[in-house]
Amino acid sequence: MSTRPSSVAESSGPVIEQHEICNSIIAFSSECRVWRVNDNSGNLFRGSRVDTNGYLNGNGQFTGKHLKSQWILSDYIDRVSQSPPDNEETIAIASGKTTDVLRFRPKTVPDGLNLDPSRSNLNPQEPNVCAKAAIYSAAFLLRSAVAKEMDIDSDEIEICNYRRLEIDSSYIGEITMNDRLLNGAGFVNWIADNWKGVLENILSAEPGPFARQILHKDHRKNCDSACYDCIKVYRNMAYHGLLDWRLGISYLRIMDNVTHLCGLDGQFIEPELADWMELARRLRDNFSSQFHYTPVAWGELYGFDTGNMRVIVNHPLCDTQNPKGILKEAIAEAGNGVRLLDTFNLLRRPGWCYTKLAQEVKP
Repeated sequence: MSTRPSSVAESSGPVIEQHEICNSIIAFSSECRVWRVNDNSGNLFRGSRVDTNGYLNGNGQFTGKHLKSQWILSDYIDRVSQSPPDNEETIAIASGKTTDVLRFRPKTVPDGLNLDPSRSNLNPQEPNVCAKAAIYSAAFLLRSAVAKEMDIDSDEIEICNYRRLEIDSSYIGEITMNDRLLNGAGFVNWIADNWKGVLENILSAEPGPFARQILHKDHRKNCDSACYDCIKVYRNMAYHGLLDWRLGISYLRIMDNVTHLCGLDGQFIEPELADWMELARRLRDNFSSQFHYTPVAWGELYGFDTGNMRVIVNHPLCDTQNPKGILKEAIAEAGNGVRLLDTFNLLRRPGWCYTKLAQEVKP
């Protein structure tokens, strides 16, 4: 999860008019400059400008053309040049274009949820991989549903890095999309013009063909997080560790309805939540069995007892620093010193979860 892919980053531009629809704020611009940035997974590229002598052949001699002032990675300078390098510098590689851009985000965060991609529930100083997973999964779900509706290749719409924004003393991740073609192709403009219908096509009781496939009971039974029948594709492989169709649907549902609480109200009737309690129980049982803990339940939520610590399994988007609903009730029943683990991390990295607990569990 720590590997960062090359990304599309939007440059600053003119003020864009915003529109409030449902619990969403959307903004469209037809003349935005976007940049695809490769920062070498955050490490940047280190090198210098040198005059090249070609390249070294098998006899240790330089062959090929002599070129002036070529920027070469530091690791390869001695293979192509005999001249001393200029001052070493670190750079990122970028290519830009002007095209149509669409931004969208929740207008209001429901009380009791944490949608801040930079504040983890387990440690406020760490990034929130659960919120990041919801943001990117929502983007890929929406893109695939629109592509199916418009009968286009989903790659015609590019997903940019999210942007962290403050709203009402909390933070959210704003999703940005753009048309792949220069000067736009009208696809993200169509999404902006049909935003309410786009959400209904995914979230309504009678969803469109793509969402109907995702929410079908057979897919829900066989797909815990993401698969190649839903939002995994070859071209988004860098995001596979984050993708989770349930979290993506929940993020979109929050943008449709501010009253959606991801089960905190005890209502698990939406398709993406219908199997969540069973998933939580199964993950709790597997984790407890593997590390010899005692399965317990407090209130309506599952958990386990380590012997000197009580742990509750919560929904990944719950705000554990400000618990509400059935989570607050379960914490009160479990007593002081309770710890929390979410199903996102229990599913993907149980060893990491054990390490987090082991730092506090006495041998």
